[in-house]
Amino acid sequence: IIVAALTGGVFGALLITGEYSSGTIRTTLAATPKRPLLLAAKVGVTAVAMVVFNELLSFAAFFLGQAVLSGGGAPTAGLGSPGAFRAVVMTGLFISLLALMSFGFGLICRSTAGAIASFVGVVFVLPLVMHGISEPDLRYVPTQILTQSITATGRQDPGGIVHQLSPTAGLLLMALYAAIALAAGAVLFVKRDA
Repeated sequence: IIVAALTGGVFGALLITGEYSSGTIRTTLAATPKRPLLLAAKVGVTAVAMVVFNELLSFAAFFLGQAVLSGGGAPTAGLGSPGAFRAVVMTGLFISLLALMSFGFGLICRSTAGAIASFVGVVFVLPLVMHGISEPDLRYVPTQILTQSITATGRQDPGGIVHQLSPTAGLLLMALYAAIALAAGAVLFVKRDA
């Protein structure tokens, strides 16, 4: 999942920053001068492509993992097992949202290195920093939201308090993160020169 999240983030950034680095963004903007419409089309195509690809990848990884586990005699699960179908679907959706968030960072930074650095900072470095500052707030960072949404059990402290968001709340929060990055990128995309 971590490799898929990183790959999705890099791919999301490259989808927009590739045009900036090659200079073809000028041609694209000349062909479609209505920037909001252009951006909506780019985000829409990216979102659909990422959801389809990541869902296929998630289901393939699940079935491959189950085949490997059953071959070794370990306990396995099917899609009908409690929480399994939700976990597989959520994995594809979350990685797609991470890619869209990275697409937003690409719009903000206009450079591949800057977008990937921003993505890695938010997704991989922020949890390390938050762990030292406020461990209960870790449930609000993207990688923890993903982990919480695909696990069947929650971590409890000695007092019996569960420290995780519901899968629905996690999905909505991750969608909010992606929407914020895309909205900030959209504002800059519309206002800045190519």
